[in-house]
Amino acid sequence: MKETKDLVEDVAGCPIRNVLAVIAAKWPMLVVFTLSDGQPKFFGELSRAIPDVSPKMLSQALKMLVDENLVTRTVIPDIPPRTQYQLTAYGTTLLEAMNPLINWALVHLKNKS
Repeated sequence: MKETKDLVEDVAGCPIRNVLAVIAAKWPMLVVFTLSDGQPKFFGELSRAIPDVSPKMLSQALKMLVDENLVTRTVIPDIPPRTQYQLTAYGTTLLEAMNPLINWALVHLKNKS
């Protein structure tokens, strides 16, 4: 049996930690789901699609998703400049991995009521 120190080191280096940093947060996964239709969306469109998110939290979620290469950010040089966000192919793989969990939640919520 491994010593406690070895177990802590294994957990600290576990790659699931990076995944949980994204999916455990409320807003990033809702943004990914909102972008799942494959169409680019402006900040305002995302804000209207997720009405209970504040602009600050939406900005933070988008920045994290862009930093993780799950979402692309494209600045359109209009006056004033506008920014579009779109799910990347890599982001689509996260959505595919989350589909069983989403389906489980839908079934669970139906059974709960």
